[in-house]
Amino acid sequence: VYLGLNVFALFGVSEFLNCSEATRRAWLQAIEANYWLWFNLSQQLSTTQQLAHSSPHNPPRSLDHLDEVAALIAATIHGVDHPGWTNSFLCNAGSELAVLYNDTAVLESHHTALAFQLTAKD
Repeated sequence: VYLGLNVFALFGVSEFLNCSEATRRAWLQAIEANYWLWFNLSQQLSTTQQLAHSSPHNPPRSLDHLDEVAALIAATIHGVDHPGWTNSFLCNAGSELAVLYNDTAVLESHHTALAFQLTAKD
């Protein structure tokens, strides 16, 4: 959560989304609570940090602010509630997730949908 707060602060995510630090912290904690041991938030925040340091944050910028914020959020949620199997395995096994997402981008759809559900909670 600490790393996420700092990277998001560096890019002005709270200001851009018009949310408080408390809201940002609660969101990161909700996301963290839904990571499994083998695919955890620390790994994802490492990805987020790498993205942040590879992004030309100081002018000239190659991404506009919306794209930067979207990329940081995507890097943070990528892998939330990852079951530890590949899309191919889930589809071939006829898993509930594969059926739910019609064998199309199963994990990506699941990570995104869960992140939206967690974000929509109070």
